[in-house]
Amino acid sequence: MDDYSKIGRITKAHGITGELKIKFLYSLLNPENIPNHIFISDGKETLPYFIENIRRTKHPEYILKLEGCDTKSKADELSSFELFIELGKESEYFHTNDKKDLTGFMVYSSEGESIGQIEEVMDMPAHPTFSIQYNGKYIMLPQVEDLIINIDYEKRKIIYKLPSGILDI
Repeated sequence: MDDYSKIGRITKAHGITGELKIKFLYSLLNPENIPNHIFISDGKETLPYFIENIRRTKHPEYILKLEGCDTKSKADELSSFELFIELGKESEYFHTNDKKDLTGFMVYSSEGESIGQIEEVMDMPAHPTFSIQYNGKYIMLPQVEDLIINIDYEKRKIIYKLPSGILDI
């Protein structure tokens, strides 16, 4: 596994034609620019697969179609496996800068209330934006210095100064 970098995992089969629902660890730089192949590991063996198609669905998941995976049963076999790319190629396709991509970090208000986990860091024209599921809906919090009180990289925790009324939207 020293030759590969983990980029995500397969969450489950999607539909009956062998498509896979996946979740990346990092935001894609450009959904139009994807690798032509990835590696899938079951923990024992890592095998290459060619990508036929990838599309974004319900935020922040993607649907992946692999060459040779044409049935639901084949897709079910790959469910929960991890996705990899060649070591050193990550930055060609993904935002991998740890200070910028805070996917998976927990966000807390300055009062200590748990807001939720960052599911994706999206590049927006003005600034990156955190996408967080809060009370059954997605909220977008701007990743701007004035609102981030503290980032604890060890504990993967962010203290955030919430703009008034943002959770009520």
